[in-house]
Amino acid sequence: MVSAPGRADLAIDLVQAVGRTPIGSTTTVAVRSAADVEFIDRWCIANRCTPIAVHDGAVEIYRGSRADSV
Repeated sequence: MVSAPGRADLAIDLVQAVGRTPIGSTTTVAVRSAADVEFIDRWCIANRCTPIAVHDGAVEIYRGSRADSV
């Protein structure tokens, strides 16, 4: 995935945080703007992760899909 200009640092943060998180667990990544949240949402879709919630200054990410298996 190619990141937008200025988003390389956020992409690296995502790869590092999610990479060290076991499948089925959650992690958080710091955000500075609504654009960061949108970028994380797209990144999660592309990488089979699920954004869970936006907290004050961070997005909580579930490693894996939370889609209903039925």
